[in-house]
Amino acid sequence: MVTETCQDLCEHIRIGVEASAPAEFCVQFTSRVLHQESTAVLRACGSASAVLMVSEHRPTPADEALWDNLEGHRKSGLLQATTRIRLPPADHGFSGVTAVVREAAASGLARRDVFVTCGNAHTAQVTALAAAMFRRHTDAVQVVTDLPALASLLSSGWNATLDREPVSMPLLRVTAVVDADLLLTGPADRAALHSLAAMLPGIRNIARQMERSDSIALRRELLDAIRHNWQNGLVPGAAAFSRRPADNAVRITRPLSFPVLVGGGVLDPERSALASQLPPDARVLAVVDGYSATVAERVASVLRAGQARSCDVQVLVSSPMTKTLSSALRVVDRAARLRLAADDRIVAVGGGTVMDIAGFAAALYGGATPYIRVPTTLVGLVDAGVGFKVGVDAEGRRNLIGAYHPPIACLCDPEFLTTLPAPELRCGLAEMIKIAAVRDGEAFELIERCHGEVLARRTGATVTRMISWSIAAMVTDLAANPMEADLRRLPDFGHEFGHLLETTSRLRLRHGEAVAIGMALACEVAVETGRLDPADCSRILGLIRAAGLPVFDRCCDPAALWRGLADDVVPHKNGSLNLTVPTGIGTGGFIDPLAAVSEPILERVCRRLRACAENPP
Repeated sequence: MVTETCQDLCEHIRIGVEASAPAEFCVQFTSRVLHQESTAVLRACGSASAVLMVSEHRPTPADEALWDNLEGHRKSGLLQATTRIRLPPADHGFSGVTAVVREAAASGLARRDVFVTCGNAHTAQVTALAAAMFRRHTDAVQVVTDLPALASLLSSGWNATLDREPVSMPLLRVTAVVDADLLLTGPADRAALHSLAAMLPGIRNIARQMERSDSIALRRELLDAIRHNWQNGLVPGAAAFSRRPADNAVRITRPLSFPVLVGGGVLDPERSALASQLPPDARVLAVVDGYSATVAERVASVLRAGQARSCDVQVLVSSPMTKTLSSALRVVDRAARLRLAADDRIVAVGGGTVMDIAGFAAALYGGATPYIRVPTTLVGLVDAGVGFKVGVDAEGRRNLIGAYHPPIACLCDPEFLTTLPAPELRCGLAEMIKIAAVRDGEAFELIERCHGEVLARRTGATVTRMISWSIAAMVTDLAANPMEADLRRLPDFGHEFGHLLETTSRLRLRHGEAVAIGMALACEVAVETGRLDPADCSRILGLIRAAGLPVFDRCCDPAALWRGLADDVVPHKNGSLNLTVPTGIGTGGFIDPLAAVSEPILERVCRRLRACAENPP
């Protein structure tokens, strides 16, 4: 839900974003899980067509049995693909996680597919974190064969963590398949019993008895008690969540609401809205784009004026080459050295790259640290600053790893437009055109009439209205689908082709330029498939060109675009194309399946756009 309050335009316009994120943790107790003919793990994988299994460096007999089980299902046609990776021998920190992500990308694992493990606690942690990060969330299945693994799972079940690292990411969905037979016959473990008894008070008496006399009868009684009581003891701080036990699953809902404030003076110590967003006596880590030497000083001045206990500024040189996991981990390390806690804040001041890096670091550090966005580019103001997604590039793919972690506030100051070069302004206009074309015909008409004011760096009432309308159109869609449970998303218009073009051009094309060409391609495909009137297509392309944006580039190769749709876009969208296209000015729809867009269609589209680009607008 989106609420908007439009006050006098010299004050802030407040756009309230109200959403929630569901999460599910399922624990299944069954028998003979690792038997070659068992379908327990296959059922836990749900609709997945491919599985990536993560094993310890030296696989155990249970690892080998699980692999045989999965391979049997592949050979029988119940799974399309099975891949296995063994963790590096010197695995420490994120080396194992990056190795798993690399293998997942190489094997073409899609969002609907599953990571599976049967290893020790560390292997389970690595697998859970890689699954939580990969394509911003992929499901994980953990096979549990002993009490230590069960205790570790139940103690960290809602979060992906790493020993010796200050990281903890909330999981959206994880399934544990507990082999009751192996737990009944495996070795006892006193530390695991103590851990389980601390979490589940209902088993304390049984655990004490087992310390004196371990027997099959007591173990069976223990498992029965865990099976019936784990739901009531699993979620720490359960009062903060709404819980609905059903069968063997616990479901919780996390609120994701935050305000977007559009108005000036964000870096003015006398009237900044930033200071009011900080708790009293908070420690603050400000991650600031290094494009201007004075911005970091102004940010520190505002934070000190807001009575922050301490303010540490980390300057990032923003470029497509810095949007990496290592950049995010450097922010995590700084936050750990400052010992930031729940009442402290990370503040991201910069464009989309800086906000993505800082936001992903906030998602990683300490189990989703609160952070504030202060976008300084037009793309950031109308798009990157108000979304729920954060992420970084990996394995040659844009935003391959990340999370859904919105800020607690986004402060959008149109005065930053006066500091931007013309290419940045045009890229921001691309994002404004994108959402207006498929969501708001009135906003599209306003951009048609007044885009020149943006290019002239004017910051008056009209530009503020254009920005606030673009934000409202964006968050209307985002708030209804914050975790992308539905992958048919209108804000993706131009981005399916755009991300391919960014990668193909080796980041020569700016994001907004690639999105503009992506919109042009999608519009022409919509005409070819009878979804868009040619006159509306001409109108959209005309606005793109009037804003000084391209509609074609030399890297628009039909064969490469076709392969990219099949190899990158379809896996990212759970096996469907879901190509976002306008169906009129202000309305949008989707093209699916992939067969609806052929290579000959792309050849005709590219020919028309090449001819269009060769003629002056």
